[in-house]
Amino acid sequence: MVNGRDDFIFPVEMAQRPLYRMLGARDRDKQHEVLEGGHVPDDWQSVVTKVLDWLDRYLGPVR
Repeated sequence: MVNGRDDFIFPVEMAQRPLYRMLGARDRDKQHEVLEGGHVPDDWQSVVTKVLDWLDRYLGPVR
């Protein structure tokens, strides 16, 4: 999961962390990144990089 620290729609403590804990994946297979910004994190390049790195880890790098 990639979320913004100041998200007023899905606050970290009230929505993000509970949802992350409820995900059915093992802890070692899931990741929660909390970035600076609101509902849409400020640094989109970082969001894309983190998602692609996670996909590479589980699906293998693109050749």
